[in-house]
Amino acid sequence: MSTHGHILPRTTPLTEAYWDGCRRGELRLQHCLDCGHVQLPPRSHCTRCRGSRLEWRASAGRGRVASFTWIHIPLTEAWASEVPYAVALVRLDEGPLMMTNLHDCSESQLTVGLEVTVTFEARDETIHLPQFRPAREEEVTS
Repeated sequence: MSTHGHILPRTTPLTEAYWDGCRRGELRLQHCLDCGHVQLPPRSHCTRCRGSRLEWRASAGRGRVASFTWIHIPLTEAWASEVPYAVALVRLDEGPLMMTNLHDCSESQLTVGLEVTVTFEARDETIHLPQFRPAREEEVTS
């Protein structure tokens, strides 16, 4: 599935709750009811204790940049109009690392440790991709 040449993720029964949350503007994470571990991407079991009692909960949608790179050469023509763009590993406040695009951020502004907040980009009726942007002053948790 694609839109404007971008490849889109496929929903599965396992990821349906995640993508439903994204459509509603809510980043959802799996929480293990046995050991408390929080995980992303979705799995059928806990990656810490192997338990199967998992529950979806809304994330605060905040985190800090753990690593990043700037893409200057588009992977395909679909990305040509978007370069340069930042791809970042964000450590969510709840713990998991998430690879994502970072928007509204200059090369000089982007640093490891930058506080970021989630935003959603509609790619079609069913897929709204979680993306991040620098947190505004009122969103910073310090």
